[in-house]
Amino acid sequence: MTGPPRPILSGRWCSFVIVCFGLLASDGPSRAAHAFTSESPTALLLEARGIAASIDDRAERSAALDPIVVAQIAIVPPAARETLKAFPKLPNKLNYLTALAQAYAATGNVAETERLYAEIVVEDQSSRPGKLAAANALGQVSIAYANTGNLDEAFRTLERLKERTKQESFGIVGIVTAKLAEAQARRGDVTGAVKTALSITGDNPYPLMTIIGDRVRHGKAQEAQGIMASLDDGAQRYAQWGVMQAQIEQGHLIEAQVTASAIKPGHAKASALLELATYHREHGGQPLALTLLQEAETSAGSTVNDWTRADILWHIAAETAMAGDAAHAISLATSIEKDGHRGSAILDIAKAQAKRGKFAEAFNTAGLLKQTPPTSVLAISPYNMAISEILVEMVKVGKGTEARDTAARFQDADIRRVWLYSEIAVAYAELGNLKEARAALALAETEAQRSARRKELRQLDDKLRFGHSPADQTRFQELWKVEGDIQRGLETIARALARKGDLSGAMAVVDKLNQPARRLHLIKDVSMLHMQAGREDRTLRWARNLSRPSERVFALVGIATGLSHLTDKRKVKPAPSHKQATLSP
Repeated sequence: MTGPPRPILSGRWCSFVIVCFGLLASDGPSRAAHAFTSESPTALLLEARGIAASIDDRAERSAALDPIVVAQIAIVPPAARETLKAFPKLPNKLNYLTALAQAYAATGNVAETERLYAEIVVEDQSSRPGKLAAANALGQVSIAYANTGNLDEAFRTLERLKERTKQESFGIVGIVTAKLAEAQARRGDVTGAVKTALSITGDNPYPLMTIIGDRVRHGKAQEAQGIMASLDDGAQRYAQWGVMQAQIEQGHLIEAQVTASAIKPGHAKASALLELATYHREHGGQPLALTLLQEAETSAGSTVNDWTRADILWHIAAETAMAGDAAHAISLATSIEKDGHRGSAILDIAKAQAKRGKFAEAFNTAGLLKQTPPTSVLAISPYNMAISEILVEMVKVGKGTEARDTAARFQDADIRRVWLYSEIAVAYAELGNLKEARAALALAETEAQRSARRKELRQLDDKLRFGHSPADQTRFQELWKVEGDIQRGLETIARALARKGDLSGAMAVVDKLNQPARRLHLIKDVSMLHMQAGREDRTLRWARNLSRPSERVFALVGIATGLSHLTDKRKVKPAPSHKQATLSP
């Protein structure tokens, strides 16, 4: 088992699923028709859809329908189906249909999941996005069968999926395989579950770890040992890690340590020792944690794959700093071969020092990142990120004045001082101290400076439309960086005001945003938070009186989402038990 894991889903698809299912307040969609009262989430979303339909501009109408469909998928999938039928040409239709398939599969609604798969195939069976959507939907059909208990048909569908994706690898195959292994284990077919889990252990050992660990959790440690004895060397190591996890949960810490130490050196052993060390550190056992981390570091050195080795060493270094030995953590971090992992380790060490109140030491550690470039022109450099994290921790412990003074003293050419002040403002706003949040943001940029900068941005944008000047392009990027830095502070202040019930104050801040799309999404957040602060009637009246149709749509979606979170007693679905991992022994 070598090499890093393959990504489960494409970045765009993952982002979409996160947005959709971050809204879920239940275990899945209701199979019943979507009956509603006049102010129910369902009714509010239908009201929003009616407003969106009245928008003449096609692009603006599609943008307004997007949050409606996303919310309907999470709250009332049948309504999302109706919306997609009413507006069949939406740009994100494939993503919507695939997310709906996932929603229906979660409840075992095989018929609807199959229909959605068929609809996707008809919609687009030639482009790569179409192939990806079809593969994901077919995978959901398999999961739907598993959720009804029909594992025979679930596995037949998995074979169809494998056949469909044999020309190009899609992460959904691994996801479905893991789900079916879990389903087999739930139904008592442990032998079958282990066999299924072993087929993907090279990419994802967590289903196997869970199955073996559950044997221990259920008092069947001997059965677990018997299964492990039949496994190959690589799989056995991860199974032992799963046993250790169960022993920690049971409070059998000595047995857990014995189990972890018995694993052969490599990634699995290092990961198990890291997990055990973290547990002890979080429960006051820092000396033992440091001892275990030293053993983990030694074991990590036996990891063959260089990416995997760098990854585990990063996390060991960060945890070593959290446990109080920053000097050794820095030494370990700087020895990491991969630039990205090395920089991430140093950043995490600086954050750990700041959380422990060691601010001077944290700034020294951050200095190691000065020469580390950002990942893109507009991205925050690791050095800026580390400094801002330290300043935020200073604010949290009541050293806000010192944080502001420190930000003002930085003379480094690669420090984005506007970003630092904005992050200080964010920290104050999240603590509910809006007076200090506004004061910190004013240090980043005054209202007059903002007005002048935005005027210059518009002028540069006009110039760049008619020709490319390197100097103008550079200046435009500089000003746009400031825009992004300031906007984060403004958005956080607006949300904090909404939580406090100050809708007028929140909207005054919303109106300062310079990006229409982000402004609309902030209106959605403000309406949701204000409603959740116990002001449902006022929020609804305000939303319905907004002048622009798009604003009314986003505000109503925010209220509907907030209501669904408050009134639906069903819990949000937990994260999948299987995680992606790097797997060199």
